[in-house]
Amino acid sequence: MIENQLIIKLKDTIVMEITKNKITEIFCIIDDFCQEYDKEIARMSICEPDGRKHRNRKCTMSRSEIMTILICFHFNTFRNFKHYYLFYVKVHLHDLFPKQLSYNRFVELESRVAVEMMLTLCLRKRMLTIGIQMSLTD
Repeated sequence: MIENQLIIKLKDTIVMEITKNKITEIFCIIDDFCQEYDKEIARMSICEPDGRKHRNRKCTMSRSEIMTILICFHFNTFRNFKHYYLFYVKVHLHDLFPKQLSYNRFVELESRVAVEMMLTLCLRKRMLTIGIQMSLTD
């Protein structure tokens, strides 16, 4: 049996999930991207002419955590996201995501990370493709 792999029994069916180590690896990749993305956005943003500060309140759950949960959903065998979040993430991944949001709040925040998530996936795919092409030409 694979070490650190989750095996869950839901309604008399066994579901094998990705390992917690793999979820942590996905989170690290996404978090690194988000930090670089924030630096780039801050560098390119235009300041308000009157010098007012905008409210920039942090969410309880980081954008990296939200994107990790959304990406991991697609690696699983769950048919709908609500079931996945309520019965898998909230129960079995509580140690990886300790500051979990309610399902309704999580769904509200999905749209805030959509652009960053697509950029992460597209750039990661492009980097992997370039890496494969470079290794083939060597």
